[in-house]
Amino acid sequence: VRLLSAAASARSASGRASLGVGKLGLHPVFQGEVGDDCYGELIRNKFRESHVDDSLLVISKELKTGISLSFTNEKDRSFLTYRGTNEKISIVNVDVAKVKEAAHIHVTGYAGSINHNEYLELLKKIKAETQATVSFDVGWDSTGEWKPEIRDLFPYIDVLFMNETEAEHYGRKESAEEAAREFARTAGMAVIKMGKKGSIAVKDVVNVNINNSLNLPLKSKNLLTLYSDCIKIVNQLLIMLRITTFITSP
Repeated sequence: VRLLSAAASARSASGRASLGVGKLGLHPVFQGEVGDDCYGELIRNKFRESHVDDSLLVISKELKTGISLSFTNEKDRSFLTYRGTNEKISIVNVDVAKVKEAAHIHVTGYAGSINHNEYLELLKKIKAETQATVSFDVGWDSTGEWKPEIRDLFPYIDVLFMNETEAEHYGRKESAEEAAREFARTAGMAVIKMGKKGSIAVKDVVNVNINNSLNLPLKSKNLLTLYSDCIKIVNQLLIMLRITTFITSP
């Protein structure tokens, strides 16, 4: 199984997904860009250690690798970011022709109206030119518009990820569960990340509510992020639904 992760940066959700897939012994490919500096070298070395194919990872001679610091508490989180190479990366640069053998493509970086058309064209191209399934983790809409046009993407997505706030904004519903049920009418599956409350997964308008008490070894439980939990949940659901393409995260 080959998996392409397409994202704005190697430390994104797609980067983490690639690392996890590589550790499982599969053959992930990451497409993105880093600078020709110590941080870029750190990312490339980490990819190689985890058996991630970085042949599509561009090394910029002009810009430095992007860096983000996360400030997190129980109620909120903020990021201080130097965009660096992320500033010029665009989803239009994803070369689908080079990954036609991929079984699954994981896409992140959607930011609403800022890049809606580019993502729609990419998803259409993936469906037209490959046999890959697609998972899609939306990003925060910094414009605050949360336009309903995001639904144009859903028919091309097999597994849609949002967090609780994103789902309520995009769904224009009182609850994330209501939004997930609506999303699942056109997307293959809608998965909503609910923080301490666990996650909601909906397929064919059938709910599966899963809390955070996953049956995992204590050591692994302490290291897993919420995103990892959600990926494991989806993998369990894919097994139940007899879908043979898997996605994962470290």
